[in-house]
Amino acid sequence: MLSVNRQEIKFYITKQESVSLQGRLGEILRPDKFAQRGYYRVRSMYFDSLENIDFYEKLCGEKKRKKIRMRVYGKDPDTIKLELKDKDGVYQKKLSLLLSKEEADLMLRSDYNFLLERDEDNARLIYVIVTQGFYRPKRIIEYYRRAFVFPDFDTRITFDENILWRKEDISLCSEVYGTPILEPGCALMEIKIGSAMPMWLCRVLSENGIFQTSFSKYGRAYETIQAEELASAAQRADRKIEVAEIGRASCRER
Repeated sequence: MLSVNRQEIKFYITKQESVSLQGRLGEILRPDKFAQRGYYRVRSMYFDSLENIDFYEKLCGEKKRKKIRMRVYGKDPDTIKLELKDKDGVYQKKLSLLLSKEEADLMLRSDYNFLLERDEDNARLIYVIVTQGFYRPKRIIEYYRRAFVFPDFDTRITFDENILWRKEDISLCSEVYGTPILEPGCALMEIKIGSAMPMWLCRVLSENGIFQTSFSKYGRAYETIQAEELASAAQRADRKIEVAEIGRASCRER
């Protein structure tokens, strides 16, 4: 079981700003272990309750909320993580379990009993959450990431591009495809820090006119689905009205 406590600050930026910032930060920070060759792929399967309570807590701006996801790196990953993220304002605690491919397949089938066989206490905590809330796999979200680390300040900075989501084909090893979340030409930067932000980093952001924003990949994906469903419902309603008017006009002609 891995446990991380830190702040997570997000910035919605352009790809041009992303390239500029990476150039500046690359002079100070070092790439993380996954980014030795630049960008790498991250794929996450998000779980939520039948009523999508985690999404609605985010939508309503609840200070305390959580997320449960299963994450892999690369096309044929050897490392699969099951993560519980507890957030309280800007602070969050992330608990991670390493899973085997067999255990990951059980998660995708909503079979969580194996968690009770694990030795870690937090495996049982996750079991209670997913069984009491009737959690199910809901969305695949994947993207390409480049990350930098600064161990002296427990700082990690990530740049995510080409963020896609889908709700079908929930395999962790399928091809890359889905609906874009970001606007064309945009990227998402996240700064994850264990304490106060270093002054040199504040200066870099200020000099480049980069300001904090609120952004959730899972929340944005779900909002897109809602917008599509509302648009589809409106089209069906318009069609029903059109058919009814045609019917009334035909009756009048008779």
